[in-house]
Amino acid sequence: RHDLLTSLDGIVAVSRELAAFLAQRTKAQVRFIPHGIDTVFFCPPRQRPQGPPRLLLTGQWLRDFDCLAQVLDRLLPRLPRVQMDLLVPRWRRAEPVMLRIARHPQVHWHCNLSDDALRGLYQHAHALLMPLLDCTANNAVLEAMACGLPIVASDLPAIADYTDDVFCTRTPPGDAKAMATALEAVLALDAGSLESRRAAARNAALKLDWWKIAVQVWQFYREVAPE
Repeated sequence: RHDLLTSLDGIVAVSRELAAFLAQRTKAQVRFIPHGIDTVFFCPPRQRPQGPPRLLLTGQWLRDFDCLAQVLDRLLPRLPRVQMDLLVPRWRRAEPVMLRIARHPQVHWHCNLSDDALRGLYQHAHALLMPLLDCTANNAVLEAMACGLPIVASDLPAIADYTDDVFCTRTPPGDAKAMATALEAVLALDAGSLESRRAAARNAALKLDWWKIAVQVWQFYREVAPE
């Protein structure tokens, strides 16, 4: 609402695209400050799990499940060892696209997890798969980074705010062929290259630790409303 925006002295935006949008609509100070992540809780496992590679998608808001279905149709028949973990609410699973996804025997469904179980999904995954329709900040991406996961995600402006191409492959939104190809490349990485991506993801997350983000927010508050 315009009247609400004009009453504010300062606005924190969690993506540069959102900051630019808001700056055109208010005289308030607008500052891009990244969303943070608890890097103490979300962390790499002490020992990487053995077994077949597991891909992970968490959440349902603005996820591109049509693209995901096409990706899995391309990928899983060719790579039958690969497992796909989906953390999606039960109420969404009756949709036709979900039934299409569920046809693959490698797909495993999860919901209503404890915090520890959620972290366990990240720690046991080989990579995060994140086809998106849109986003500003994305908790799943940050949690995966903190756990040291390579990422394949839709190429949206906000994803670029939080990731780089050292550990994240960004593909055109809705392009299932490009996303499947990117996933195959990640799955084919040798142990050294994979570990380099994991370390890069973790290091990027450490720069977004909540303690560091809190300092930025506090400094902005002091600028907007000095004592």
